[in-house]
Amino acid sequence: MKRKEKDGQLSRKEQREDRSSVSILAILWYLRYKMDTTIRNLDEQAYRLLRSRAVLEGKTVGELLHEAIRAYLSSRLQPNRTGSLRDLHPEPYPEGNEGLSREIDAIVYG
Repeated sequence: MKRKEKDGQLSRKEQREDRSSVSILAILWYLRYKMDTTIRNLDEQAYRLLRSRAVLEGKTVGELLHEAIRAYLSSRLQPNRTGSLRDLHPEPYPEGNEGLSREIDAIVYG
């Protein structure tokens, strides 16, 4: 698409062409990444709760399902790690307990 340099602005025809190319890209994106899916054997009460939550949040059921699926998949990508002692950080003793370690040693070791 050729652009005419007139004070850095596009002519009306060029603006229409820009909009039409954007809308074509949007349609292609939709066809590539969106799909209609039927979910069978879904609990009716769960669906009703989901639908009411969607209405309260101003979203569609599909948007909420998309969010839920993405959250589930991202949580599963992280390996189940057990804790490590390296993850622990020391906590300071409250004031007045500076000699607590020596007192404990005296009690334990005499």
